[in-house]
Amino acid sequence: MSADPDPILTYHRWLGVGIGIAGAGLGVWAWRRPWEDRGAGMILALSIMTLAIAVQGFLGAAVTHGMEHLMF
Repeated sequence: MSADPDPILTYHRWLGVGIGIAGAGLGVWAWRRPWEDRGAGMILALSIMTLAIAVQGFLGAAVTHGMEHLMF
């Protein structure tokens, strides 16, 4: 159970931690195996990272502006 009363902030925080760890792991992977930097695994991992960063941005805006921040 989180000490944070806002679950959106908790998701935002832990997704950010996961993105940082995954980004570091991908950096090490690309550095140690440069011949795989355009392989299917790397492309899939980077696609997932891109989606996670987009969700992270949405959650960050939801924390500051509310969940309906994209309702025009």
